[in-house]
Amino acid sequence: MDRNFIGVLLVPTLLSGCMSGIRPYDGVLGYEVIMQSPSEAGVIYTDEDRFSWEKISAKATDACGKKLGADPGNIKLVILEKESLKKYADISIPIPMSAGAAGDAKSNAGSGSGPAMVIQSQSYNQSVKRLISLKKIVATCSVK
Repeated sequence: MDRNFIGVLLVPTLLSGCMSGIRPYDGVLGYEVIMQSPSEAGVIYTDEDRFSWEKISAKATDACGKKLGADPGNIKLVILEKESLKKYADISIPIPMSAGAAGDAKSNAGSGSGPAMVIQSQSYNQSVKRLISLKKIVATCSVK
């Protein structure tokens, strides 16, 4: 099978495995919180569109609570804008190279007569772009 084809098949699996909890914005997904005062902030939260608006709102509330130093249950979130969008994401996928024998090592089987197979494990990263459907919430938050 073609290595690029395998890499493209792995992208959705790798992406879904990385999407748990809240995380700072990385250029594609995550939160940005802009403090307006010690008890108020603006928040932008972007995540995959497979999550509901309610789930993304909850993550935005968690991000605000983290930044404001308050329990998310004590945060009031006022949504100003909801937007569905698409964005290309650069994804680096490690592609293993063929293993082979290297060196002139002796066998560890006790006889010491003959070379042993030493496997070299190498890989390189293949960069691919994936169009991702996203949801973005822009909101203000404050401590209740």
